[in-house]
Amino acid sequence: MHPWAQLAAETAMSAGAQGKFVEFDEFLFSHQADVSKRLGEKAKGMGKGPGEERSEDVQREVFIDLAKEFGLDAAKVRSDLEGRVHRDRVQKEAQEAAKLGVNGTPGSFVNGRYFVGAQPFESFKAEIEKELAWKRDGNRPNLPKGTNVAQLRPQGPQAPQGPDPAKVYDLKAGEAPAQGPGGAKVTILHYLDYQ
Repeated sequence: MHPWAQLAAETAMSAGAQGKFVEFDEFLFSHQADVSKRLGEKAKGMGKGPGEERSEDVQREVFIDLAKEFGLDAAKVRSDLEGRVHRDRVQKEAQEAAKLGVNGTPGSFVNGRYFVGAQPFESFKAEIEKELAWKRDGNRPNLPKGTNVAQLRPQGPQAPQGPDPAKVYDLKAGEAPAQGPGGAKVTILHYLDYQ
């Protein structure tokens, strides 16, 4: 995980508790190139020395500033970050992705099928249309299933790394931030890391 990804994810979860996860996630990604610069400036403004820009207190203040810029209830974000309200949930999801074999972000699953790397909208659209056609025609391939990548991945030195896109993984969104109806014909589950 990237050095400041944990607190970034906790801030996004705090935004989700305010009903703004998706919007804040997009905002945070659009500002991630600024975060390192902001950390350095904030550390200096807090009287911190070289290398202390990655300290938790500096990171927290930067993400609270971003939350304010976005328009979130900054006092609630501060309370959530200081209390580490979302820490365990973020760590659990990171462990889940690692257990699945997701070794880079974003890692996405379309109806349980691994979708490799950052892809343009058109690629997701094609995968969704494929899933909808299979559903409509009743001819979805009988793909092997498992609960984790290790059960499905060939073993040995030539074995591919990461989840196999030709397999279906049993994934539950659980309490993850979501958009759309709960009974959708196609679900997309993303694992990501702010960096």
